[in-house]
Amino acid sequence: MNLCKINYSVFIITVTLSILYGDPCPSKCTNCDYDINGQVTKVVCQDVQIQTLPNSLTELWASDAHQPSIIPLGKFQTYFLTGKTQLRILSIRRYGIKQLVNGSLSICTNLIVLDLSDNLILSLPVGIFHDLNSLKSLNLSKNALTSLDSSTGLFSHLRSLTHLYLGFNKLTRINNSMFRNMTGLSQLGLESNRISTIDSDTFQAIHSLQTINLSNNTLTNIQSELFKGLSKLLRIEFNGNLLQILEQTTVIEPSVRLISLSSNKFTEIPTGFLQHLQNIQTEVNLAENQIRNIPAGSLDKIHLQKLNLSFNLIEFIQFNAFSDCTISELDLRFNHLKSLQKELEGNFLKINTILLDNNTWTCDCSLLWLVEFIKINQSNHSDPVCAEPVQYNGKTMISIATDLSSDCVPTTTQQSTSTQKIMTSSAGTTLTATGKIQISGPSQMTIEIGQIIPGMGQENSDGKISTPQNHPTSRRTTILVSNFTILPIPAKSETNSSSTEVHDSSSTNVGMIVGISVGVISLITVTTALVKFQPWKKIGRFNRVDVKNVE
Repeated sequence: MNLCKINYSVFIITVTLSILYGDPCPSKCTNCDYDINGQVTKVVCQDVQIQTLPNSLTELWASDAHQPSIIPLGKFQTYFLTGKTQLRILSIRRYGIKQLVNGSLSICTNLIVLDLSDNLILSLPVGIFHDLNSLKSLNLSKNALTSLDSSTGLFSHLRSLTHLYLGFNKLTRINNSMFRNMTGLSQLGLESNRISTIDSDTFQAIHSLQTINLSNNTLTNIQSELFKGLSKLLRIEFNGNLLQILEQTTVIEPSVRLISLSSNKFTEIPTGFLQHLQNIQTEVNLAENQIRNIPAGSLDKIHLQKLNLSFNLIEFIQFNAFSDCTISELDLRFNHLKSLQKELEGNFLKINTILLDNNTWTCDCSLLWLVEFIKINQSNHSDPVCAEPVQYNGKTMISIATDLSSDCVPTTTQQSTSTQKIMTSSAGTTLTATGKIQISGPSQMTIEIGQIIPGMGQENSDGKISTPQNHPTSRRTTILVSNFTILPIPAKSETNSSSTEVHDSSSTNVGMIVGISVGVISLITVTTALVKFQPWKKIGRFNRVDVKNVE
């Protein structure tokens, strides 16, 4: 109890003296911490000579050396850390270090964190880390390393190491002995190097590996068994490489939760690879590639938490592209989509969240189903903005849903029953026929004759027109028909039950229609000749009659 009081008194005296006679925190250092004896234990310094700092330090954070004399010739010498055996955290950043002299770190056997990032280190000497048995985190990123001598077991003594950062260097190859004996490593950063080759069994000994970052390298393929056996692996990042395909046989353990493949050279969705994952908790990022279409079956049997296809060139999605899949979130933002087929509606209902923003949507009647779908499910999906037509430009789909629904009234093929009249100008004889007019195009009209007036001809059960028996037909009369016009009459809501109608399908036999029409005209000709000229009195005489339409 008395000892505690004495130590506390010493601390108070030390603080009081520092206020009266100056702060014991070294020059060019800030944020100093002290122990109970008033000794400096932590300093944050800039442009300071490390060898002048107190040996009582447990944390040294040094950065931004502006004087070349602080690190002569860029060599980190052994005397810089002499006496600093209590250091647990050593961070020396932007100090212009080009070379670590062998043994310069050996005195710091208690180090847990070593950060030498953002320097100019070209190579690492053999055994530089051999005495750092307690080291857990090593950061060598943002240096100029071109290779790591794996044959000497550069990291093999770092059995306690859990975090290793080698990103932003100039490494070109990772071989299978580089991480030998590093069974406790969980975080490995190799991003932004020049790595084009990785041996297939490079990581298989790192059973504790959880995250590996290989983004922004020059990889063109991934060995199918590169991650085999890594049962604790959670994140794999390959962003910014030159990958175009992924083999279906590529082994990805079920533990993986994120596979990031953005900014590569994919032109198609790696269907086989995705189908092989079979993990509804995994997220796959294929953003910023060159994928243009999602064809049929490309997402079938895929089970993912999220599929990110944003920032691609997607213009078309086939309606059965992902009919049998389980995807909680589908990101299609920033593509070139203008429209989607209505057949996709059933597929979209299976997806919890769909992001469709920042496409060039044409919000016309063909997209009415999607507009209504977004409106009904707006709590789960984004509200895309229309690009076309002009009246909807810049408006969200939800805001135009009512207007678009009223504009898009379904249209049907119009059929009507009408009465046509044909009159002879000379005799005044009129033929009336009731039939059906079907308009199937801008220049096509089909007339189906259904009734011939009594006395002029009769329709047999087989649809042919016959001449009455009491009309002689032994003499032929030539009739000239001119100005023959058919005028459609607007359809009525109901037709008289006494009227005779013939309802044919849209595929009416053209030959039958022509035959019936010729028969009707011939019947008119014969009847007119018989009534006017009485051929039994004037045998051998031929007449010419003009027939005109009367509206």
